[in-house]
Amino acid sequence: MKWLQLFLLAGMLALAGCTDAAELEPVDENGLDGEEQTNNENEQENQTNESSENQDNSEEGIDEKIQEPDVEGLAAAFKNYLMQDTDENQKVTNYKNKQELINSFSGVAAPEVAQTYVDDYYEEREDGLYFIAKDAPTWFQENEPYDMEKVNDKHYKVVQESENQITGPYRLIVHFEYQNGAWLITERNIEKL
Repeated sequence: MKWLQLFLLAGMLALAGCTDAAELEPVDENGLDGEEQTNNENEQENQTNESSENQDNSEEGIDEKIQEPDVEGLAAAFKNYLMQDTDENQKVTNYKNKQELINSFSGVAAPEVAQTYVDDYYEEREDGLYFIAKDAPTWFQENEPYDMEKVNDKHYKVVQESENQITGPYRLIVHFEYQNGAWLITERNIEKL
């Protein structure tokens, strides 16, 4: 072991003796010589500039990155949130009151839209939330054609004409708006044809 230590010490001394004192550059407190320090400062400046440019671009180009709403996905999620599991007495199993159910729509529909449908299809009783048995709302039909109109970059209007046995022919109009980083259903109307 002592032999290895002596060998390493001799090697370090030999390397130190080969260096000309005139060639040594001053070293800063981080252990960087003049050239390394300059390179490091330039690198940091470039990163700062790139970061601020990216931030400026992302602020200017926010609208460019917004994609069209996932109409079918949001319509299916809306239906799933509205049609809750119930027991044999129509008592909702996953929510205790209307407000909890309305809050569950947060990534799918605007609160006022959720409230309208929850108020129409559910009632609160002393022991919980109950589904009101009646005709289901008119749903978006995934397998049928629809028209999507771009109102602006953050607002689309979807129109679908269809027919069912209860209401006959109808037109479903759904508005999707981009709010707080997500597409939401902000309006939903049915017109009988």
